Amino acid sequence: MMPLSLLLAAAVSTANAAPAFFDRGFVLKPPASGPFVGGVNAPTVDIVEKSGTYVMYFESATAPVSTDCFESYVIGRATSPDGLNWTIDANPVLSPDPASDASRCSVSQPAVVYDGRTWHLFYSTAREKPSSGATYNLPTGISYATSTDGTTFTVQAAPLIPATDLSQTIGLATATVVYNQIFLLYFYNNDFRLSTSSLGDPTVWSSSTDTVVDHTTVGDWASNDVISPALFCEDDMPDALSLILAGDAPGQSGGTTRSMAFATSTGGKAWTMDAQTPLTGGDLTYSELNHWDVIEAHSDYLLWYGKTDPETGLKAIGLATTSSPWAEAQPRLCPHDYQLHPPDDTAADTGGPVDTGGDADSGVTAKSVGCGCASGTGAGGTGALTALFAMALIRLRRR
Repeated sequence: MMPLSLLLAAAVSTANAAPAFFDRGFVLKPPASGPFVGGVNAPTVDIVEKSGTYVMYFESATAPVSTDCFESYVIGRATSPDGLNWTIDANPVLSPDPASDASRCSVSQPAVVYDGRTWHLFYSTAREKPSSGATYNLPTGISYATSTDGTTFTVQAAPLIPATDLSQTIGLATATVVYNQIFLLYFYNNDFRLSTSSLGDPTVWSSSTDTVVDHTTVGDWASNDVISPALFCEDDMPDALSLILAGDAPGQSGGTTRSMAFATSTGGKAWTMDAQTPLTGGDLTYSELNHWDVIEAHSDYLLWYGKTDPETGLKAIGLATTSSPWAEAQPRLCPHDYQLHPPDDTAADTGGPVDTGGDADSGVTAKSVGCGCASGTGAGGTGALTALFAMALIRLRRR
Protein backbone atom coordinates (compact mmCIF):
# COMPACT_ATOMS: atom_id res chain seq x y z
CA MET A 1 0.00 0.00 0.00
CA MET A 2 1.31 3.48 -0.86
CA PRO A 3 2.42 5.44 2.23
CA LEU A 4 0.01 8.18 3.29
CA SER A 5 2.59 10.90 2.60
CA LEU A 6 3.15 9.73 -0.99
CA LEU A 7 -0.58 9.33 -1.65
CA LEU A 8 -1.18 12.82 -0.30
CA ALA A 9 1.57 14.26 -2.51
CA ALA A 10 0.19 12.46 -5.56
CA ALA A 11 -3.30 13.80 -4.91
CA VAL A 12 -2.09 17.38 -4.55
CA SER A 13 0.11 17.06 -7.64
CA THR A 14 -2.80 15.80 -9.71
CA ALA A 15 -5.00 18.64 -8.50
CA ASN A 16 -2.43 21.17 -9.67
CA ALA A 17 -2.39 19.88 -13.24
CA ALA A 18 -3.71 22.43 -15.72
CA PRO A 19 -6.95 21.84 -17.63
CA ALA A 20 -6.77 20.83 -21.29
CA PHE A 21 -9.75 21.83 -23.45
CA PHE A 22 -11.12 19.84 -26.37
CA ASP A 23 -13.21 21.64 -28.98
CA ARG A 24 -16.78 20.35 -29.49
CA GLY A 25 -17.55 22.84 -32.28
CA PHE A 26 -20.27 25.42 -32.67
CA VAL A 27 -23.38 24.99 -30.54
CA LEU A 28 -25.17 28.29 -31.30
CA LYS A 29 -25.20 30.15 -34.61
CA PRO A 30 -27.13 33.31 -35.51
CA PRO A 31 -30.68 32.68 -36.74
CA ALA A 32 -31.71 33.45 -40.31
CA SER A 33 -34.08 36.23 -39.22
CA GLY A 34 -34.85 38.42 -36.26
CA PRO A 35 -32.76 40.69 -34.05
CA PHE A 36 -29.70 38.39 -33.84
CA VAL A 37 -28.90 37.88 -37.52
CA GLY A 38 -25.71 39.92 -37.12
CA GLY A 39 -23.99 37.17 -35.14
CA VAL A 40 -23.82 35.82 -31.58
CA ASN A 41 -20.72 36.33 -29.46
CA ALA A 42 -19.32 36.89 -25.95
CA PRO A 43 -21.28 34.10 -24.19
CA THR A 44 -21.80 34.03 -20.43
CA VAL A 45 -23.46 30.99 -18.88
CA ASP A 46 -25.00 29.92 -15.58
CA ILE A 47 -27.19 26.97 -14.66
CA VAL A 48 -30.51 26.85 -12.78
CA GLU A 49 -29.77 23.98 -10.43
CA LYS A 50 -33.39 23.14 -9.63
CA SER A 51 -34.25 22.44 -13.27
CA GLY A 52 -30.80 21.72 -14.70
CA THR A 53 -31.39 24.42 -17.33
CA TYR A 54 -28.39 26.16 -18.85
CA VAL A 55 -28.94 29.88 -19.44
CA MET A 56 -26.71 31.89 -21.76
CA TYR A 57 -26.53 35.62 -22.40
CA PHE A 58 -24.67 36.88 -25.47
CA GLU A 59 -24.05 40.01 -27.50
CA SER A 60 -25.25 40.48 -31.07
CA ALA A 61 -24.21 43.15 -33.55
CA THR A 62 -27.02 45.21 -35.06
CA ALA A 63 -27.25 48.15 -37.43
CA PRO A 64 -26.30 51.42 -35.70
CA VAL A 65 -29.37 52.65 -33.84
CA SER A 66 -28.66 56.23 -34.99
CA THR A 67 -26.30 58.09 -37.28
CA ASP A 68 -24.45 59.27 -34.17
CA CYS A 69 -23.39 55.67 -33.42
CA PHE A 70 -20.54 53.91 -35.17
CA GLU A 71 -21.92 50.48 -34.23
CA SER A 72 -24.58 48.98 -31.96
CA TYR A 73 -25.03 45.77 -29.99
CA VAL A 74 -27.90 44.15 -28.11
CA ILE A 75 -27.82 41.40 -25.48
CA GLY A 76 -29.83 38.22 -26.06
CA ARG A 77 -30.66 35.12 -24.07
CA ALA A 78 -30.76 31.40 -24.88
CA THR A 79 -31.58 28.28 -22.86
CA SER A 80 -30.50 24.66 -23.11
CA PRO A 81 -31.18 21.35 -21.33
CA ASP A 82 -27.64 20.06 -21.91
CA GLY A 83 -25.28 22.90 -22.88
CA LEU A 84 -25.26 21.75 -26.50
CA ASN A 85 -28.73 22.38 -27.92
CA TRP A 86 -29.84 25.98 -27.47
CA THR A 87 -33.10 27.85 -28.00
CA ILE A 88 -32.77 31.60 -28.48
CA ASP A 89 -35.39 33.93 -27.01
CA ALA A 90 -37.22 35.92 -29.66
CA ASN A 91 -36.21 39.36 -28.36
CA PRO A 92 -33.17 40.92 -26.69
CA VAL A 93 -33.19 41.24 -22.91
CA LEU A 94 -31.26 44.55 -23.16
CA SER A 95 -30.94 47.02 -26.02
CA PRO A 96 -29.45 50.51 -26.47
CA ASP A 97 -31.51 53.15 -24.67
CA PRO A 98 -31.77 56.55 -26.39
CA ALA A 99 -32.72 58.13 -23.06
CA SER A 100 -29.62 56.83 -21.25
CA ASP A 101 -26.35 58.71 -21.05
CA ALA A 102 -24.57 55.36 -20.72
CA SER A 103 -26.12 53.08 -23.35
CA ARG A 104 -27.40 55.28 -26.18
CA CYS A 105 -25.52 53.26 -28.79
CA SER A 106 -24.59 49.86 -27.41
CA VAL A 107 -24.91 47.19 -24.72
CA SER A 108 -22.42 44.32 -25.07
CA GLN A 109 -20.04 41.83 -23.41
CA PRO A 110 -22.45 40.42 -20.79
CA ALA A 111 -21.41 38.62 -17.59
CA VAL A 112 -24.03 36.85 -15.48
CA VAL A 113 -24.36 35.10 -12.13
CA TYR A 114 -27.57 33.65 -10.64
CA ASP A 115 -27.85 33.47 -6.86
CA GLY A 116 -31.01 31.34 -6.69
CA ARG A 117 -33.31 34.36 -6.53
CA THR A 118 -31.82 37.06 -8.72
CA TRP A 119 -29.97 37.22 -12.02
CA HIS A 120 -27.09 39.71 -11.79
CA LEU A 121 -26.05 40.92 -15.25
CA PHE A 122 -22.98 43.09 -15.89
CA TYR A 123 -22.27 44.48 -19.34
CA SER A 124 -20.29 47.09 -21.29
CA THR A 125 -22.03 50.26 -22.49
CA ALA A 126 -21.26 52.96 -25.05
CA ARG A 127 -22.69 56.23 -26.31
CA GLU A 128 -22.33 58.21 -29.55
CA LYS A 129 -19.15 58.79 -31.54
CA PRO A 130 -16.91 61.64 -30.35
CA SER A 131 -16.99 63.11 -33.88
CA SER A 132 -18.74 62.43 -37.18
CA GLY A 133 -15.70 60.71 -38.67
CA ALA A 134 -14.80 58.56 -35.66
CA THR A 135 -14.72 54.78 -36.05
CA TYR A 136 -15.75 53.99 -32.48
CA ASN A 137 -18.39 54.83 -29.90
CA LEU A 138 -17.51 56.52 -26.63
CA PRO A 139 -17.21 53.79 -23.96
CA THR A 140 -19.10 54.66 -20.79
CA GLY A 141 -18.04 51.74 -18.55
CA ILE A 142 -19.58 48.62 -17.05
CA SER A 143 -23.27 48.74 -16.19
CA TYR A 144 -25.41 46.52 -13.95
CA ALA A 145 -28.95 45.13 -14.15
CA THR A 146 -30.95 42.59 -12.14
CA SER A 147 -33.87 40.29 -12.86
CA THR A 148 -35.96 37.75 -10.99
CA ASP A 149 -37.05 35.86 -14.11
CA GLY A 150 -33.92 36.18 -16.26
CA THR A 151 -35.69 38.05 -19.04
CA THR A 152 -37.00 41.35 -17.64
CA PHE A 153 -34.15 43.40 -16.19
CA THR A 154 -34.08 46.46 -13.95
CA VAL A 155 -31.13 48.61 -15.02
CA GLN A 156 -29.07 50.66 -12.61
CA ALA A 157 -29.17 54.16 -14.07
CA ALA A 158 -25.47 55.03 -13.88
CA PRO A 159 -22.63 52.70 -14.86
CA LEU A 160 -21.36 50.60 -11.98
CA ILE A 161 -17.78 51.25 -13.09
CA PRO A 162 -17.75 54.42 -15.20
CA ALA A 163 -15.22 55.36 -17.86
CA THR A 164 -14.13 58.92 -17.13
CA ASP A 165 -11.90 59.65 -20.12
CA LEU A 166 -10.89 58.21 -23.50
CA SER A 167 -7.52 57.05 -22.19
CA GLN A 168 -9.35 54.31 -20.25
CA THR A 169 -10.35 50.98 -21.74
CA ILE A 170 -12.93 49.26 -19.56
CA GLY A 171 -14.96 46.16 -20.31
CA LEU A 172 -14.98 42.36 -20.49
CA ALA A 173 -16.36 41.81 -17.00
CA THR A 174 -16.86 38.41 -15.35
CA ALA A 175 -18.61 37.58 -12.07
CA THR A 176 -19.25 34.94 -9.44
CA VAL A 177 -20.55 34.76 -5.87
CA VAL A 178 -18.68 33.22 -2.92
CA TYR A 179 -20.30 33.10 0.52
CA ASN A 180 -22.76 35.91 -0.11
CA GLN A 181 -20.16 38.20 -1.71
CA ILE A 182 -20.18 39.16 -5.40
CA PHE A 183 -16.79 39.25 -7.12
CA LEU A 184 -16.56 41.23 -10.36
CA LEU A 185 -13.33 41.05 -12.33
CA TYR A 186 -12.91 43.30 -15.35
CA PHE A 187 -10.46 44.43 -18.02
CA TYR A 188 -8.87 47.83 -17.47
CA ASN A 189 -6.08 49.21 -19.67
CA ASN A 190 -4.37 45.88 -20.49
CA ASP A 191 -4.82 44.40 -16.99
CA PHE A 192 -7.56 43.19 -14.61
CA ARG A 193 -9.14 44.98 -11.66
CA LEU A 194 -11.59 43.78 -9.00
CA SER A 195 -14.83 45.13 -7.58
CA THR A 196 -16.86 43.46 -4.82
CA SER A 197 -20.23 43.80 -3.12
CA SER A 198 -22.33 42.09 -0.50
CA LEU A 199 -25.09 40.03 -2.07
CA GLY A 200 -27.37 41.48 0.58
CA ASP A 201 -26.86 45.04 -0.71
CA PRO A 202 -25.52 45.08 -4.29
CA THR A 203 -26.03 48.85 -4.49
CA VAL A 204 -22.79 49.35 -2.55
CA TRP A 205 -19.60 48.29 -4.29
CA SER A 206 -15.98 48.37 -3.24
CA SER A 207 -13.69 49.13 -6.17
CA SER A 208 -9.96 49.55 -6.19
CA THR A 209 -7.55 51.23 -8.55
CA ASP A 210 -5.11 48.39 -7.88
CA THR A 211 -4.35 45.90 -10.64
CA VAL A 212 -5.01 42.32 -9.49
CA VAL A 213 -3.59 40.61 -12.61
CA ASP A 214 -0.77 42.60 -14.21
CA HIS A 215 0.27 41.66 -17.75
CA THR A 216 3.83 42.86 -17.09
CA THR A 217 4.40 40.28 -14.35
CA VAL A 218 2.66 37.08 -15.51
CA GLY A 219 5.13 36.21 -18.29
CA ASP A 220 6.19 36.85 -21.87
CA TRP A 221 3.07 35.08 -23.17
CA ALA A 222 1.05 38.16 -22.08
CA SER A 223 3.54 40.94 -22.74
CA ASN A 224 0.91 42.98 -24.64
CA ASP A 225 -2.02 42.46 -22.26
CA VAL A 226 -4.17 40.00 -20.34
CA ILE A 227 -7.70 39.82 -21.72
CA SER A 228 -11.10 38.12 -21.47
CA PRO A 229 -11.19 36.91 -17.86
CA ALA A 230 -13.61 34.06 -17.11
CA LEU A 231 -14.16 33.91 -13.34
CA PHE A 232 -15.85 31.02 -11.55
CA CYS A 233 -15.72 29.30 -8.17
CA GLU A 234 -15.13 25.72 -7.07
CA ASP A 235 -16.70 24.12 -4.01
CA ASP A 236 -14.06 21.44 -3.62
CA MET A 237 -10.85 23.44 -3.91
CA PRO A 238 -9.06 25.32 -1.14
CA ASP A 239 -8.84 28.43 -3.34
CA ALA A 240 -12.47 29.30 -4.00
CA LEU A 241 -11.89 31.48 -7.08
CA SER A 242 -10.64 30.14 -10.39
CA LEU A 243 -9.86 32.09 -13.53
CA ILE A 244 -9.37 31.19 -17.17
CA LEU A 245 -7.74 34.11 -18.96
CA ALA A 246 -5.82 34.87 -22.11
CA GLY A 247 -2.80 36.95 -22.95
CA ASP A 248 -1.48 38.46 -26.16
CA ALA A 249 2.15 38.86 -27.16
CA PRO A 250 3.94 39.93 -30.35
CA GLY A 251 4.10 37.18 -32.96
CA GLN A 252 7.34 35.99 -34.53
CA SER A 253 6.28 37.13 -37.99
CA GLY A 254 4.20 40.15 -37.05
CA GLY A 255 0.77 40.38 -35.50
CA THR A 256 0.09 38.83 -32.13
CA THR A 257 -0.09 35.37 -30.57
CA ARG A 258 -2.78 34.46 -28.05
CA SER A 259 -2.33 32.03 -25.17
CA MET A 260 -4.62 30.90 -22.37
CA ALA A 261 -3.85 30.39 -18.68
CA PHE A 262 -5.43 29.07 -15.48
CA ALA A 263 -5.10 30.82 -12.09
CA THR A 264 -6.57 30.53 -8.59
CA SER A 265 -7.14 32.91 -5.68
CA THR A 266 -8.63 32.90 -2.19
CA GLY A 267 -10.21 36.31 -2.65
CA GLY A 268 -9.48 37.84 -6.02
CA LYS A 269 -6.65 40.20 -5.12
CA ALA A 270 -3.65 37.86 -5.27
CA TRP A 271 -3.63 35.26 -8.06
CA THR A 272 -1.46 32.15 -8.46
CA MET A 273 -0.83 31.09 -12.04
CA ASP A 274 -0.88 27.36 -12.66
CA ALA A 275 2.54 25.78 -13.10
CA GLN A 276 1.57 24.94 -16.68
CA THR A 277 1.28 28.51 -17.99
CA PRO A 278 0.35 29.07 -20.71
CA LEU A 279 -1.93 26.05 -21.08
CA THR A 280 -1.00 23.18 -23.34
CA GLY A 281 -2.84 20.03 -24.35
CA GLY A 282 -6.26 19.64 -25.86
CA ASP A 283 -7.09 20.86 -29.36
CA LEU A 284 -8.67 24.28 -28.79
CA THR A 285 -7.14 26.96 -31.02
CA TYR A 286 -6.93 29.90 -28.64
CA SER A 287 -5.87 32.39 -31.30
CA GLU A 288 -9.29 32.09 -33.00
CA LEU A 289 -11.35 32.92 -29.91
CA ASN A 290 -12.91 36.30 -29.15
CA HIS A 291 -14.54 35.93 -25.71
CA TRP A 292 -15.34 32.95 -23.50
CA ASP A 293 -16.89 31.86 -20.23
CA VAL A 294 -16.32 28.84 -17.99
CA ILE A 295 -18.36 26.92 -15.40
CA GLU A 296 -17.42 23.91 -13.31
CA ALA A 297 -18.91 20.48 -13.82
CA HIS A 298 -17.56 18.48 -10.87
CA SER A 299 -14.30 17.07 -12.24
CA ASP A 300 -14.74 18.83 -15.59
CA TYR A 301 -14.79 22.35 -16.99
CA LEU A 302 -17.11 23.66 -19.69
CA LEU A 303 -15.95 26.61 -21.79
CA TRP A 304 -18.25 28.43 -24.21
CA TYR A 305 -16.44 30.68 -26.66
CA GLY A 306 -17.16 33.10 -29.47
CA LYS A 307 -15.32 33.08 -32.78
CA THR A 308 -15.93 33.77 -36.47
CA ASP A 309 -17.76 31.05 -38.36
CA PRO A 310 -15.79 30.60 -41.61
CA GLU A 311 -18.95 29.53 -43.46
CA THR A 312 -20.82 32.79 -42.83
CA GLY A 313 -18.21 35.28 -41.67
CA LEU A 314 -20.41 35.96 -38.61
CA LYS A 315 -19.65 35.39 -34.95
CA ALA A 316 -20.95 32.11 -33.53
CA ILE A 317 -20.63 30.34 -30.17
CA GLY A 318 -18.88 27.03 -29.59
CA LEU A 319 -18.17 24.71 -26.67
CA ALA A 320 -14.94 23.19 -25.40
CA THR A 321 -14.73 20.71 -22.51
CA THR A 322 -12.05 18.94 -20.51
CA SER A 323 -13.68 15.53 -21.08
CA SER A 324 -16.51 13.91 -22.99
CA PRO A 325 -19.02 13.04 -21.75
CA TRP A 326 -18.72 15.56 -18.98
CA ALA A 327 -20.16 15.67 -15.50
CA GLU A 328 -23.28 17.56 -14.45
CA ALA A 329 -22.75 21.32 -14.59
CA GLN A 330 -22.75 23.36 -11.40
CA PRO A 331 -23.78 26.96 -10.65
CA ARG A 332 -21.42 29.91 -10.76
CA LEU A 333 -21.80 30.59 -7.03
CA CYS A 334 -20.20 28.82 -4.07
CA PRO A 335 -21.19 26.88 -2.12
CA HIS A 336 -23.20 25.54 -5.04
CA ASP A 337 -25.98 24.47 -2.68
CA TYR A 338 -26.71 28.16 -2.03
CA GLN A 339 -28.67 28.25 -5.27
CA LEU A 340 -31.05 25.55 -4.04
CA HIS A 341 -31.24 27.07 -0.56
CA PRO A 342 -30.39 30.79 -0.87
CA PRO A 343 -29.29 32.21 2.48
CA ASP A 344 -31.14 35.02 4.14
CA ASP A 345 -29.09 38.18 4.48
CA THR A 346 -28.36 37.45 8.12
CA ALA A 347 -25.35 36.24 10.05
CA ALA A 348 -27.33 33.32 11.46
CA ASP A 349 -28.08 31.85 8.05
CA THR A 350 -24.83 32.53 6.22
CA GLY A 351 -22.38 31.69 8.97
CA GLY A 352 -21.69 35.36 9.56
CA PRO A 353 -21.29 38.36 7.32
CA VAL A 354 -18.30 38.71 5.04
CA ASP A 355 -15.30 39.53 7.18
CA THR A 356 -13.66 42.58 5.70
CA GLY A 357 -10.90 42.76 8.24
CA GLY A 358 -9.61 39.19 8.42
CA ASP A 359 -7.85 37.70 5.42
CA ALA A 360 -5.84 40.49 3.81
CA ASP A 361 -6.30 38.95 0.40
CA SER A 362 -10.01 38.30 0.32
CA GLY A 363 -12.04 39.29 3.31
CA VAL A 364 -13.93 36.00 2.87
CA THR A 365 -14.79 34.43 6.22
CA ALA A 366 -13.80 30.79 6.62
CA LYS A 367 -16.96 28.74 7.10
CA SER A 368 -17.52 25.05 7.45
CA VAL A 369 -20.44 24.65 5.04
CA GLY A 370 -19.99 22.65 1.89
CA CYS A 371 -16.92 24.27 0.40
CA GLY A 372 -13.37 22.92 0.62
CA CYS A 373 -12.15 26.45 0.00
CA ALA A 374 -13.08 27.35 3.56
CA SER A 375 -12.23 24.13 5.34
CA GLY A 376 -10.70 24.55 8.75
CA THR A 377 -8.53 21.95 10.51
CA GLY A 378 -7.30 21.52 14.04
CA ALA A 379 -3.72 22.27 14.96
CA GLY A 380 -1.46 19.24 14.67
CA GLY A 381 -2.19 15.61 15.54
CA THR A 382 -3.88 12.84 13.60
CA GLY A 383 -7.09 14.84 13.17
CA ALA A 384 -5.34 17.60 11.24
CA LEU A 385 -3.52 15.10 8.99
CA THR A 386 -6.75 13.21 8.33
CA ALA A 387 -8.55 16.43 7.42
CA LEU A 388 -5.72 17.46 5.10
CA PHE A 389 -5.71 14.03 3.48
CA ALA A 390 -9.47 14.18 2.96
CA MET A 391 -9.16 17.61 1.39
CA ALA A 392 -6.40 16.38 -0.93
CA LEU A 393 -8.58 13.47 -2.06
CA ILE A 394 -11.39 15.92 -2.83
CA ARG A 395 -8.89 17.87 -4.90
CA LEU A 396 -8.04 14.77 -6.92
CA ARG A 397 -9.51 16.17 -10.12
CA ARG A 398 -9.13 15.78 -13.85
CA ARG A 399 -7.68 19.07 -15.09
